[in-house]
Amino acid sequence: MNAKKFNVIVLVCVIAGMGLFALPTIIIDPYFHYHAPLSSLYYPIDNERYQNNGITKNFSYDAMITGTSMVENFKTSEFDEIFGVNSIKVPYSGGTYKEINKNILIALDRNNNLKIVLRAIDYTGLIKDKDFENYEARNDYPHYLNDNNVFNDVNYVLNKEILGLDKNILNDTENSGTTTFDEYANWNDSFTFGKEAVLKSYNRVDKKPEVTLSEEEKEMVRDNIRQNVVYTADKYPDTTFYLFIAPYSICYWDEVKQSGKIEYHIEAERVAIEEMLKCDNIKLFSFTNNFDLICNLDNYKDQAHYGEWVNSDILKYMKNGEYQLTKENYREYLDEIKSFYSNYDYEKNMSS
Repeated sequence: MNAKKFNVIVLVCVIAGMGLFALPTIIIDPYFHYHAPLSSLYYPIDNERYQNNGITKNFSYDAMITGTSMVENFKTSEFDEIFGVNSIKVPYSGGTYKEINKNILIALDRNNNLKIVLRAIDYTGLIKDKDFENYEARNDYPHYLNDNNVFNDVNYVLNKEILGLDKNILNDTENSGTTTFDEYANWNDSFTFGKEAVLKSYNRVDKKPEVTLSEEEKEMVRDNIRQNVVYTADKYPDTTFYLFIAPYSICYWDEVKQSGKIEYHIEAERVAIEEMLKCDNIKLFSFTNNFDLICNLDNYKDQAHYGEWVNSDILKYMKNGEYQLTKENYREYLDEIKSFYSNYDYEKNMSS
């Protein structure tokens, strides 16, 4: 046998071996990169940045819930019943406005039936550069699952850790179905809620001088909202975007006040609201003036994260049009929260 023929045989064997190694992952596809779950198998859905892209591309739905950890406790069964939809939930814990919006654009591009997007708008991501990255900038971020480059799929199909997931799915005979979106990412039962738990995790800062929002920061907010919220709504006018400003607890507002940033914070919110209200297909809500909710620390596990019953109430509020911001009422809303959080007696909630 000459060297050329030998090399061809070796190459064919290597390719065949790689193909056999890749085949289980291509067929089972634990991260839904190529297809939706096979009905005969149980798939754990438990890894947002590895599975959300595949869920978005390959599942059947006409509505979606997305955002940061502020949406993780939503139950799609409740959303479906209240809004009359068939939804998925694709949260990105700690996600940036850009990361979340990129996935929404994928959903809208791939799914002509997508009629409702429910999304949280976080205060903590508001005054950021429009291209600010968080998880996406990390070396371990699975870009090969989140782009359209078929060549880097080798990182998926020739990955021995993924092959281990394939085997686990094949060997799991005790479960009766894939993780539901009610269960997916829901952390409600893993934490203790209430004043004691919140204050234990909250470190109050010393009072600082008042700060004003600069023109550069206002423009940063505008750019962030225009690129990562408004652009998408404008591009898909037939889709309705239910956006809500996540209701952080009174401890969050205490930190804002102690930092001298009440006016700073509310001015940034004003800029964002005015941009979003330019879109007729955006229904914008804020529960920051639901003071009974925000001042009751029994609703929270820390200064921002609320229990699943709050998520349930948010769905009902939004369906009924309660706490909706409009061009006619948003200034009154801003005056109301500015007065309340500037004059609230924080000491009564800060003492354990």
